[in-house]
Amino acid sequence: MFTALVVLFLSVLIVSFILDNLKNSKRPPGPVRYPIIGNLPQILAADKYVYKAYFKLAKIYGGIMSLKVGSQEMVILSTLDVMKELLDKDEVGGRMWTGVLVDRANGKNLGIAFSQGRHQGILKVFAQKKLREFGFGKRESMESIMSIELQEMMEGLRKVAKTNGGKHRMERFFQLSLLNVVWTMLAGKRYSHDDPRLHKLLKLNSMWFQSGNFGGGIVIAYPFLRFLFPNLLGYNLQKEANAKIYEFLTEMIAEHRSREGYDTDPQSFNDIFLAQIKADADKEWTAFTDEQFKVVCYDMFQAGFETTSNTMAFAILFMVLNQEVQAKIQKELDAFYPAGSVASMNDRDKIPYTSAAVHEVFRLGNILPFSDPRNTMEDVNFRGYFIPKDTPVAFNSFSIMRSEELWGDPENFRPERFLGPDGKLNEKAKMMHIGFGVGKRSCLGETLAQTTVFMAFTTLVRNFKFEPVPNKPLPTTEPVMGIILSPQPYDLIVKARD
Repeated sequence: MFTALVVLFLSVLIVSFILDNLKNSKRPPGPVRYPIIGNLPQILAADKYVYKAYFKLAKIYGGIMSLKVGSQEMVILSTLDVMKELLDKDEVGGRMWTGVLVDRANGKNLGIAFSQGRHQGILKVFAQKKLREFGFGKRESMESIMSIELQEMMEGLRKVAKTNGGKHRMERFFQLSLLNVVWTMLAGKRYSHDDPRLHKLLKLNSMWFQSGNFGGGIVIAYPFLRFLFPNLLGYNLQKEANAKIYEFLTEMIAEHRSREGYDTDPQSFNDIFLAQIKADADKEWTAFTDEQFKVVCYDMFQAGFETTSNTMAFAILFMVLNQEVQAKIQKELDAFYPAGSVASMNDRDKIPYTSAAVHEVFRLGNILPFSDPRNTMEDVNFRGYFIPKDTPVAFNSFSIMRSEELWGDPENFRPERFLGPDGKLNEKAKMMHIGFGVGKRSCLGETLAQTTVFMAFTTLVRNFKFEPVPNKPLPTTEPVMGIILSPQPYDLIVKARD
């Protein structure tokens, strides 16, 4: 009996193996799939980091590649031309919705960032239009808000420079300031840097991002496992973070609703959204509900500062590790800005080496090397390949940012790669937009992110010097893995230059 069961099981595996590898002869190329585990052996053998594994596999199978990550079908894009052509199609405008993203929205298709369907388009257009009324996307308004936060950052770093010889542990230093930039436009409010509850929320949010990834984690491969091993796979941590952040957002919504005239004299994006909820209350269908609003706010809360704060942490790390580059930037900035000045985006073309360094931060930092996968809304025929409906399609920006063919020495921090013979930014600088997405679902906050990183980096490097700690090993650039990457906490010496 036992022998018969073994034979039956092996037969099922063999038939499954044959059918899985033959059933779609027109799918993009990829490695041989195994029953149950799919391509996990090839992914794990290629590299411990998923985005690096896909980069290496793409060198074998090409710019469009088909993989089976455990039980999850996936198409991976690794060249710029394929990304631009495929991701601009309406039929590739959905989102993969599984695991951590299902839990984040309480099992419902809500919000802007990770949802799909009719409501998503309505909410994104509404948010783009209404946020702009409160400064989002307007350079002068964003710079005015950012200047206030930069003054606080500089005051904090001046205190650091005067304490313990300037030695400081760089860990979540930028989060609250950059959250305030977003929250001023969203809610008309900024928070004290001494608020202990908010610091706890920011820490939980960081841990949420570090508890999973989009590309090939075990929860992507087998989503049900998060319920069987909730502590090991970060499910309990994610639930705690979701609950605490939703509690914070619920209180914020109640505070806005309690203000008399919030719907007739709106003072923030939040007021306008709540007024629309009230106006649509009797409609049979609407995209404007309390449920939607909470998830939209969660989208803004997470995307608005975690990405830019991690990028800035990488930026300062690169200065610590590249003292000659830092000196060149400071020489350029000293000739342009008086001590204590706050930078402006209007100055980008006047300080080309610094602007090139910012592009190099985005390239080498690359905090989202593997995108949140899109989802095909219908069957797609592309360049002779067939991609069935409901197939996740993701682009691996790491393949662009670390391409030897494009950059020559991609592992080095070298701003000169973005400068032409005339000393001005060259065409390669335009490629850095890929870090904010490609096609119809590119990042809503790209302008804000570019503004905040440029202003913060330029202002801080003009007014402070960042050095390694003497007689200690240099900090590593090996990132903390997660949905987005962050540098490992590192020690440095901060010196005021004014």
